[in-house]
Amino acid sequence: MADMAVSPPEELLHRARQARQLLADRPLSQMALGTLGFEAHALDRLGRTTVAETTWRRLVELSGDAGDDHLHGLAQAQFAAFLDSHGRTAEAAAHLDTAIALYRKREDGCAVAALRRRLTTLGATGQILAVG
Repeated sequence: MADMAVSPPEELLHRARQARQLLADRPLSQMALGTLGFEAHALDRLGRTTVAETTWRRLVELSGDAGDDHLHGLAQAQFAAFLDSHGRTAEAAAHLDTAIALYRKREDGCAVAALRRRLTTLGATGQILAVG
């Protein structure tokens, strides 16, 4: 899966969708949610911004339904990066605030600190590479 992030976007999209089909009976599993994130990322790289946003929103929703604060916080942070990269800083900040609250609930001080730093630099890069 790690090589998916550096794959050409067309290949990434195909592989992510293929993996999600294999996991159709477990849509809230960590793997299924991860492949949805890869799909959203690929769509954005292909310039399909509207579909990418819909996919990111679906990931945020499903990760909340999964009941895993770590996955939900990560989805919120990744969606924030997407929004920020498209100049939607205020919306990105709201999603980062949600991610911070979720990681604070988990008592994950490292992730909270990283997200707070990111919150202060919104608009600078539009990138959140990792949380936790």
